[in-house]
Amino acid sequence: MSGLCVAALSGCVTLLPDPAPADNVYTLTAPQLINTPTQGAPIVRVDRPVAPRSLSGQDIILSPDGRRILIADQARWSDALPLLVQKALIDQLGGERSLVAINTSSGVRADYRLLITIKDFKAVFDNGVDNAPRVHVHYNASLATATERELIAVKDFSQQDWAQSHQVSSIVATKDRLNSVLNDEIAAWVNQQITNSSNVSLAVN
Repeated sequence: MSGLCVAALSGCVTLLPDPAPADNVYTLTAPQLINTPTQGAPIVRVDRPVAPRSLSGQDIILSPDGRRILIADQARWSDALPLLVQKALIDQLGGERSLVAINTSSGVRADYRLLITIKDFKAVFDNGVDNAPRVHVHYNASLATATERELIAVKDFSQQDWAQSHQVSSIVATKDRLNSVLNDEIAAWVNQQITNSSNVSLAVN
């Protein structure tokens, strides 16, 4: 039955349940400055990040103790988290003049491929659910040549900090900030690895 019909002097009134509150939708921000790369800059393909099942969708993940997993109520990411991480990283690399960053669907032949594994992206309520949680963001990055798939380097990148409050908006803002810090570190690392790899190739030749 779609509703309840109540008899009244004025006729029949249909009582429908109140609609559920709409979810708050969040995304990850990225630098707005996009530089024009230098001519002949190497092309880096950023593959879709790998993530455990709990971090593969649009759920905003929380934890009461670091072991158990909870999902934020009435809040979600605007897209699957790996896609948001991928886009933010491509935008970050797009600010580098020394390289060109593309995604897997661009159809452009790349020189290098960058794969991110999302190891952690949650907020842990160490001091109880009424207090601000500690936010963890942890990535593993691997850089390889695009054609030969020869591994160049692997490195872990990790940041953590306390959110300003226990509110989901504050938790998301802290995750976003830590993601930006890690993307900046990854961009510098990728640049350094490509420079080192190019110097080795020149020395061999």
